Amino acid sequence: MHSRIFQVSEEPISKSDWVDESYFYDGFVGRYADYTADVSDNEREGSIQWLVDISNGGFEREGDAITVVDKKKLFEKDFENYRGHLEEIQSKLSLDSFSDNSMEMDMFRLQSVYDDEGGMYVCDNDGYYETLGHYVRRLHDGETFYIGAVIDYHM
Repeated sequence: MHSRIFQVSEEPISKSDWVDESYFYDGFVGRYADYTADVSDNEREGSIQWLVDISNGGFEREGDAITVVDKKKLFEKDFENYRGHLEEIQSKLSLDSFSDNSMEMDMFRLQSVYDDEGGMYVCDNDGYYETLGHYVRRLHDGETFYIGAVIDYHM
């Protein structure tokens, strides 16, 4: 499966400061990915639009600037999936299931819906990367972030 890593900043990022695929070979590759790859300018544009599209109207784009207009819209579908998984877990929860390993897959699915480690990531110029969901949860409506490099990754 392929996904994307978006270099982000609170300020516009000069193209000369964009990271490249090698930036992620110290920690990200091997843990989350088999490999990373730079994308073409055309793929970058499509990837940024993909990011905006998956927000379900929660983001607005102007060039490389992404403004959060309603961050909850990004999480609506995941929230409903999370609630469904919780209900399913509650229906079969017992001391026996809690004390053995029969709930491992349920807990993995629940965690994956909340913070998808197989989805999109963002990274900053300090080498810190995190899931898109983790990043957006710290943002507020009205805030703008800027996209620099876009990197493909395979897991």
